[in-house]
Amino acid sequence: MLEDAAGRAGLRVLLPAEGAALAPVSTGVDGALGTVVAAAVVAMWDGTWRRLKACPRLSCHWAFYDRSANTSATWCSMSICGGREKASNYYRRRRTR
Repeated sequence: MLEDAAGRAGLRVLLPAEGAALAPVSTGVDGALGTVVAAAVVAMWDGTWRRLKACPRLSCHWAFYDRSANTSATWCSMSICGGREKASNYYRRRRTR
């Protein structure tokens, strides 16, 4: 599926002095998807792909970049999703006692 999007975008390799990059030739939706695929490929190449995660909260599922030193972040935002999930679990445990 990603390969198909990359093919429709016509990704090409750019080699400027600042460093190599992938860029879509196509415009519109195919070009936009190509930009996303190019970012994913670069993240896979440079090792940052494993830091891209999805928030596990059922009403969220936002993607976020794990900036923690040991790649252990779970929530997109501890003050929003993490806090709400922990509070919900706490109230659920208190109610069952």
